[in-house]
Amino acid sequence: MIDYLYSLVLEPLQYQFMINSLLGVIFICFACGIVSPFLILKGWSLFGDALSHGVLPGIIIAIFFDFNIAIGIFAMSLVVTFVINYFRNHTNFHEQTTLAYVTSSFMGIGFLLYYLHPPGIRINEILFGKMVGLTTANVIGLGIIAGLIFLIIFTCWRTIALIFFDKVFAQIIGLRVRIFEYVFYILIAITIMSSLRSVGTLLVVSLVIVPGSIAYVLTTNMVKMLWISSVFSVVTGVIGLFISYHYHLTTGATIITMQFALFLLVFFSQYYLRALQLKRKARSLAKGGL
Repeated sequence: MIDYLYSLVLEPLQYQFMINSLLGVIFICFACGIVSPFLILKGWSLFGDALSHGVLPGIIIAIFFDFNIAIGIFAMSLVVTFVINYFRNHTNFHEQTTLAYVTSSFMGIGFLLYYLHPPGIRINEILFGKMVGLTTANVIGLGIIAGLIFLIIFTCWRTIALIFFDKVFAQIIGLRVRIFEYVFYILIAITIMSSLRSVGTLLVVSLVIVPGSIAYVLTTNMVKMLWISSVFSVVTGVIGLFISYHYHLTTGATIITMQFALFLLVFFSQYYLRALQLKRKARSLAKGGL
């Protein structure tokens, strides 16, 4: 048993790249997990999708002009956010329609730039990420970002929740609704920016959607949702990392698969438990009628 545990967990951690990957996974999954419940409760799943896919031009431009990719991602995420909000406030289109055409348009621009000026990096690395390529500096950066996101959520979650679910009341009591909305937009942008390098533009949206979905199935209490989402996100991320190492799989895709498997397990377990409760109530009512 000890030998099996050593080969499964401790042996991979002899390598520096695995230590970096483990810390990176913990920071990324925690950041995505603590933001996820807000996106689920607000119904902003497609907003996360729009940001994760729409930043592709920023990645290509950053590589082409040889400056920090994180800056390109963050700048482009702000551009995408501005475009989405502009069309949301100045057109009569349904919100999902706006998100759909902004997402596809920016991603199309990104692919066009990629093929017009190939940046010297494989498109697979952009789309699916490369977790094992994290350096110590990358890990420190991810830790700082995760800490910043936690600090903002910890201090402002009540205000953000109030603005999301009772915007009129928030305005009446004097809260600066528009400022807090943009703070949250930037928070999502930072979260996605920190995750894109490791899991890619195609998969990062799952990291900010699935953990919150798992928590929402289990509870509707906001505080519990934040903790459940964060813990489940980190646990599935770590398990996915070790599975990908031992079976030579893509880390990001393995983590997403583990999270979806956990979601299915939780969903059907809750469904089964609710069915049992209904049967018990039906039996007790039948006995009472007799």
